[in-house]
Amino acid sequence: MENLLLVGATSAIAHECARLWVKNNPDLKKVILIARNEEKLKIVDDDLYTRSGNKIETLTYTLDFTDPLSINNVMDKVLSKTSIDVALIAQGSLVNNSVSEDLKVMSYECNVTALSPCMFLEKILKHMELKGSGKIGIIGSVAGDRGRLTNYIYGACKGFIETYVEGLHHHLKNVNSKVTLTLIKPGPTKSPMTQNLENSKKCADTTLVASQIVKAVNKGKMVLYTPKIWRIIMMVVRNLPMFIFKHLKI
Repeated sequence: MENLLLVGATSAIAHECARLWVKNNPDLKKVILIARNEEKLKIVDDDLYTRSGNKIETLTYTLDFTDPLSINNVMDKVLSKTSIDVALIAQGSLVNNSVSEDLKVMSYECNVTALSPCMFLEKILKHMELKGSGKIGIIGSVAGDRGRLTNYIYGACKGFIETYVEGLHHHLKNVNSKVTLTLIKPGPTKSPMTQNLENSKKCADTTLVASQIVKAVNKGKMVLYTPKIWRIIMMVVRNLPMFIFKHLKI
């Protein structure tokens, strides 16, 4: 791998994944970082550059993830200059159901968490298909497996990503593409996004989650539940009959 792209680069999981890719890929030449917050992005940029021994080239872009034109223009600029080998799309926020009380806020959050990842994915995938190779990871969530009363807006956003990726998996198989696409479904993970959760102390370690993500993307795995126990948990949750499920406070 020579060129790495991170969208939503300031997320705790994306940052930790980037550290692992920088550490374990001596041939890495360029890391492109895209995010919404310039100040936070500079911290990630400086960290990765230092960890590489000042050997990699880093490029940063900040933009409004709710603006399709900005996404299109920045991605055209990035992809016209650099052939991307590995990409991770990681942005989103833990949308609270209370945002439904303000439709403008709800629209913004859904655009950031559901629509923008898929818009970035579309641009990156087309680039890699033309190139003939590449590996993409996109972060969904176990919350996307079934709508639940505690986070139905966030779950719907992540469910949108899952359905979108499922369609692209179907497409890639039918055209015999060498591009791989990994849907990543983390359970609650330690990060600034989850620090205010009631059970935040039970959240998974970010380093563990990142290591499993990097391995899955490198191998071209289609779907990853991380930590792996969540595959079993969500299999149970998905298959509970509605007449039982509706009585659970989850």
